[in-house]
Amino acid sequence: MRHYVTRTLFDHWSSLGQSKRLPARSEIDPLQIKDALPNTFILERIDPDHLVFRLAGTALCENYGREFRDQNFLQLWEGNQRRSIRMLIDQMITLRRGGHIHYSAYTLDKAQFKCEILLLPLLDQYQQPTRIIGTACSLEPIRELGNRKLVKHKVSDIELLDGNAVASSPVAAKSVLSGAHPSYLRLVHSRG
Repeated sequence: MRHYVTRTLFDHWSSLGQSKRLPARSEIDPLQIKDALPNTFILERIDPDHLVFRLAGTALCENYGREFRDQNFLQLWEGNQRRSIRMLIDQMITLRRGGHIHYSAYTLDKAQFKCEILLLPLLDQYQQPTRIIGTACSLEPIRELGNRKLVKHKVSDIELLDGNAVASSPVAAKSVLSGAHPSYLRLVHSRG
């Protein structure tokens, strides 16, 4: 995790799960992640193929030039990338761990921005892991986007996080694009 917004959300989420359980959606304190809010979103997992945006920060909506509420997060990704992200989320829900995605976002004129997404499962009011809080951040100055909007993505790396992990540097995951099975998922352990 390279962006301070990503680390801010991860640190808050980790601090709430000290007893080895997932935090509840109601435990997230917006004041503790105020700097991350413009890039933060919350998804509801309706079923494995539908992760619906329930909330999307202003920076996210502005960078894409649209509102995300009630849109399916998985529809942002094409083909094998969608399948790979779905597999990551399935593992996150099953193992109750976070996930991290490195990707490139593109404008219509093919300007490229290196980005990262953090996905962290949350419990709903019935104590089921149906919510995911996340951040989407550009690792490069987004002011260069100007009036252009982001329209397409290409995944370069997907990681399944463990504990208080700080993700290692990105490594290209060729299997994401080739459609190979989840050998690209790395389990990242922390020391300490």
